[in-house]
Amino acid sequence: MIVPHCENCYIIQKNLNKALSLISKSIAVETKDYDTIDKNWLKTHRVRDFPTVFLIRDNQVVFKFTGTRPAIVIARYIDEKLFNIHWEDVIESRKHNVEK
Repeated sequence: MIVPHCENCYIIQKNLNKALSLISKSIAVETKDYDTIDKNWLKTHRVRDFPTVFLIRDNQVVFKFTGTRPAIVIARYIDEKLFNIHWEDVIESRKHNVEK
């Protein structure tokens, strides 16, 4: 969710786009403008600052964060929270494949 003329909102959009290029699966991204979103929805989900990013699976919020993050961190959030892919497991499996 973004607020017009918000520098951090611009940064998170850029980093989110970069994060999407780092993950192996595709996801739908929807950007909401503060002026057009239902304020009751914001209150229900305890949004008090911007930018706020929600990761939603099966119409349920599974994770949210506020503020900017590097693209690699956002990619990890997406993998872990939406797809249950833990990078430690991926790294460990790659180590075993190299040793064979």
